[in-house]
Amino acid sequence: MTIKAATARASRERQDHEATRPGASRFTLKLGDHLDSADQKRFYNTQLFTEIAPRYDLITRALSFWRDALWKKDLIAALPSLVEPFCLDLACGTGDITVLLAHKYPR
Repeated sequence: MTIKAATARASRERQDHEATRPGASRFTLKLGDHLDSADQKRFYNTQLFTEIAPRYDLITRALSFWRDALWKKDLIAALPSLVEPFCLDLACGTGDITVLLAHKYPR
């Protein structure tokens, strides 16, 4: 199944799912839901990240007891002072480490 087809199917499944829940406009995440097939897992992951994306930074900070900002600054401070390093932030989330890298290495 292509990504486009999977996305369309997930959208249809979400509409079907919401249609069965009168008055509900948000996806309800329950442990074990939507895990019977690869398509259902894909649907679940899409909905999960759609739900948490607007609050990702807040969730990360709360789960780390607001320590994440400190360890990210410490991480950047521990990097060597180079004129033009090659930096790659894999799985950068909302890009907060990338922003810190850009400040440390402006060129």
